[in-house]
Amino acid sequence: MSNYTFQNLSGAEFELLARDLLQEELGIFIESFTTGRDGGIDLRFSKDKNNTIVQCKRYTKLSDLKTKLKSEKDNLQELSPDRYILFTSVGLTPLNKEEIQEIFKPFEIPSTDILGRDDINALLSRYEKVEKRHHKLWLSSTHILDRIQNSKTYNQTTFEEDIIKKNIKLYVQNDSYTEALDILSKERFVMISGIPGIGKSTLARILVYNLLADGANEFIFLSENIGEAYSLLSKDKKQVFLFDDFLGKRNFFKNNFSTNEDRRIIEFINKVRESKHAYLIFTTREYILNQAKIEFENLNELEDNIKCVIDLEKYNKLDRSKILYNHLFFSNLPIEYINSLLQEGRFITLIDHKNYNPRIIESVLKNSVWKSISPEDFYDKFHGFFDNPTQVWKHAYENQISEFSKCLLAILMTTDAPIFMNDLNSAIQRFAQTHNQKYDIKYSQFEFEKSLKELEDCFIITNKDTNNQYIVNFQNPSILDFLIQYFQDKTTILADILGTAPFINQFNDNFTSTQSYKRKIQLNAELITTIVHRFVTDYEFLGYSSIHSYRDRKTGQIAYRKYRMSEIGKLRIIVTNIDYNSFPELQSLVHEKFLEIEPSDLEDSDEINTYIRILDASEKLLKEEIDITEKLEDLFTALYNLDDLHEFEELKYALPLEFDRILENSDFILKVESILKETISESDSYEIEDIQKEVERYGDEFNFSTDDLMYEIQDRVIKEQQKEAEYYMSREEREPSPISPKEPDINTEIINMFDSLK
Repeated sequence: MSNYTFQNLSGAEFELLARDLLQEELGIFIESFTTGRDGGIDLRFSKDKNNTIVQCKRYTKLSDLKTKLKSEKDNLQELSPDRYILFTSVGLTPLNKEEIQEIFKPFEIPSTDILGRDDINALLSRYEKVEKRHHKLWLSSTHILDRIQNSKTYNQTTFEEDIIKKNIKLYVQNDSYTEALDILSKERFVMISGIPGIGKSTLARILVYNLLADGANEFIFLSENIGEAYSLLSKDKKQVFLFDDFLGKRNFFKNNFSTNEDRRIIEFINKVRESKHAYLIFTTREYILNQAKIEFENLNELEDNIKCVIDLEKYNKLDRSKILYNHLFFSNLPIEYINSLLQEGRFITLIDHKNYNPRIIESVLKNSVWKSISPEDFYDKFHGFFDNPTQVWKHAYENQISEFSKCLLAILMTTDAPIFMNDLNSAIQRFAQTHNQKYDIKYSQFEFEKSLKELEDCFIITNKDTNNQYIVNFQNPSILDFLIQYFQDKTTILADILGTAPFINQFNDNFTSTQSYKRKIQLNAELITTIVHRFVTDYEFLGYSSIHSYRDRKTGQIAYRKYRMSEIGKLRIIVTNIDYNSFPELQSLVHEKFLEIEPSDLEDSDEINTYIRILDASEKLLKEEIDITEKLEDLFTALYNLDDLHEFEELKYALPLEFDRILENSDFILKVESILKETISESDSYEIEDIQKEVERYGDEFNFSTDDLMYEIQDRVIKEQQKEAEYYMSREEREPSPISPKEPDINTEIINMFDSLK
């Protein structure tokens, strides 16, 4: 038998559960009524000319229930129904039921019409379809939670019961859930997109919980790139992969096209869709997806039939009402603030607002914004946050945290979060020691830890990996977006932060000199001067704070470590946003460090790209220092892939004589053929046509036979066609899972719900 406590249901949800169970048990239609407007009637029905009313009481303590029932005795006598049914979440013994019968005397209520927690659980065991319909109920049951938590998890340090319960408790099922679940059942992959804060990550989490509850036994959370997913994909295990914000700039746009991340993403999606056990869920902000499709052609392979777009149209008025209601019901918002929203139906204007967004509601309530607002002003302020969503974070940032915490967040914004806590500690310590009087802050380890506690679960989230290293990250991407917007014109504090920054990546990660790039802070002359000064004076002492997850070979667990920072990598940060040739001292530094680098030491395409960029921009001066032809020969030998080859070819315009000498090298054609052959072997069907054009171009331009390469292409096409045919054949054999029933569109429930908050 079921064993629910029903405390994860709101009052309105508990009432709907009672209605659905009684309709099944009695085989009749039951009306819902506005709480308090019909003398305390929650539900009413008539059978055999007998008028019956039902009251639903969601309490945990018997004493609270009895107090409430005593206050409603007069209403019951006035209504004088033929039958009265009490539906309560309180566990009742036979003696407890007798006590309730005594309260309502002389009105006679049989004990069978007093349904306590055990009685309701018995009905749920009898009517499983009702249990399944109320997904919050069964998903948060003890055995389901155990199954979810006992599943093997990778890269996820916050997969804890209280977080799972919170997600389930606040979630409101809508058409997006049904649509996404249907896509998953058919395609094994779904991409959830939409505007920031609309509920993409929450929906993704609920889908993960459902899949784990339904038999999947491994959950893999991808936070940086698709690489690790390849090594973890199993043919035998039932797995769920979640790549949250997969096109976020820290995951994708900081890498250039040469990394082939877009192609690897498409390949992994196809692997999952061909599998029998794996599921893959992506989330992304819609505007970033559109931008990525323009910049990375491979992503246009993502078909519309696998995309679930969450927008306001997916939330009907009842859905939006339930989201607001649930957040209010389960919040610690004092009753006088709730009454401010209920007065004259003001909450309706929030539900109907054009900027309605679940994250705004969550931020206002979770961050306790109301504490600095009077109850009389709460509605106007709440409405103002919908008018200007960034004001939610602005209000919290300016009014609710200490000066130390404000500075800490500003510094975190300049880093490529996540970051090791020790590194963040070092950054704020150096800043505070230099600017303690200017910003009225004083550093100590106590103040640092106090600030972290103040910001935790509001602006930031802290985790500990398997090596007992503490990691700090933003609670969600909208906070970083807000901070970047907030600090766009605050040059003074930015210059002070960069003037004391211990990490070289702080000068680059969230700054840009490109005017069209709106998601970074635009560098002005003062900031550029500050950065150049730091490069020239402190280059040797600047560290690196960017980290990434990896699998420990000994333990098999996930830990974090810093990205490798090579000399060419440091130079890449300098040349990315600064015209270094405009600053003689910086130019000398770049050239000095560049001359120490051998092409054979370059380890990836990013490093090759940087080397070529510096060589191209400074070839006249560098000719005086090095044998350019020799460097080009070494560089050519170090090329990794077709993108590297394309970059290398650009040097023929800056260094035509030296480039021609490379062409005369007998190994040149062999290297080109090797790169083209490797590219063909790693390609998918949608890339073959472009690669064939590349092969033909190189053959014509450098006058070598491409017969063997064309044979490789034909062989690859045949293999890809076979794979595609097998996929579609298996796809036709799949049976779609039944679609979850839609919630009835009952507009009267809205007033009913919010009246129950009084």
